[in-house]
Amino acid sequence: MGIMHDSDSDAGQGGVSVDSLLAALPSTDNGIHEEAWRAHVSFGSWLSVFSNGQWRRAQVVDETDNLLCVSFDDSDEEDMWIDRGSQDIAQENVEDASLIAVDTSTWQPPLSSPRPPSGLTNVGNMCFLNSLLQQLYWRPHFRDLILCTPPTNAIEHALVECFEGLHLNDGTSIDASAVLAASGLEAGQQQDIQQVFLLLMNLLESHPAVGCVSGAIRHTLRYGGARRTSIAAFHCLSLDVVGVTSLEESLAEWAATEQICDFDWDELATGVTISKQSTVETMPSLLVCHLNRFTLNYHTWATDKVPSRLAFPIKFPLDDQYILRGVVVHCGDQASSGHYKAYIQDNSTSLWMEFNDSIVRPWDVHTNVEADCFGGPCSDQCAYLLVYEKQQLDHS
Repeated sequence: MGIMHDSDSDAGQGGVSVDSLLAALPSTDNGIHEEAWRAHVSFGSWLSVFSNGQWRRAQVVDETDNLLCVSFDDSDEEDMWIDRGSQDIAQENVEDASLIAVDTSTWQPPLSSPRPPSGLTNVGNMCFLNSLLQQLYWRPHFRDLILCTPPTNAIEHALVECFEGLHLNDGTSIDASAVLAASGLEAGQQQDIQQVFLLLMNLLESHPAVGCVSGAIRHTLRYGGARRTSIAAFHCLSLDVVGVTSLEESLAEWAATEQICDFDWDELATGVTISKQSTVETMPSLLVCHLNRFTLNYHTWATDKVPSRLAFPIKFPLDDQYILRGVVVHCGDQASSGHYKAYIQDNSTSLWMEFNDSIVRPWDVHTNVEADCFGGPCSDQCAYLLVYEKQQLDHS
């Protein structure tokens, strides 16, 4: 649609005039504030962008010194690059698709303009490792222990190198191939991310960082009036999704008493039925929940993916001190293939981000978690790992 001056058309023709568009823009009387605002627009900032004849809400997902890449709130419109000084961008304040003037008299620029977080390069079926490493790096306690503890073996050296690259955040993607090599995994081979997580924790052995994800489970066996208990360490809580619709239901099923038949209790009581119950004895500071969506098909002897819907809350059901900080989703309808990507919250800003190998962009957990993570029969993308972190309570 052409842009016309008011003098070039009648009001009844419905043309968009330059004067009316300029009148809709925020006041730029204070040139210093306008220039400062534009200079400090950065990754994650929300803007109003004039596109397809109207002002639309968009978020900055990448930037250079002179250009901004914006992603529109309306997912049907493709991302676009736009000049930082363009008159087609303005401070966000949109109501009913009309831009309202913004009072800049009290606006203060942020202290810094952070770069978008660094992604990890996929050099061939490395999405499982990239998603896992981002989850671990963005948990401050785990990251600090990796970076501050002198490495003693190949896997520790590789993790330090990778985390240092992510911490430097120079705007380039990091190659984590050294971590893959140190773990002994075959290059180019897709892996189950939960099994790789357990492998890394095993390779780290007694490293202090492993303590962040280490908890204990108490198993109790009962027969007649007798009872036996044992304590087992865990790094990941595996939960079923078949037959349940929520994390709460899955946890209840995990903790329920089960009957075990044909069990040899002792020399006198053989082939008897006993009961077994498991409870979490010690919770780790980082609780990793594995949603068991891959199951063996006994007819084909292939591993199938379970796509059923499973909802999960921001606060962990068994302890509300634990807050959801990360989700790894599996995309695809086959267990032996597909793609992993991660959604992660930055503790320092409370902002959520999507990490898809080298691509990093803002993500709204409240708006998108159901569609992107819960799964269901009509979706091939669903949560596979959940990361809950214990909040540090203020006792002052």
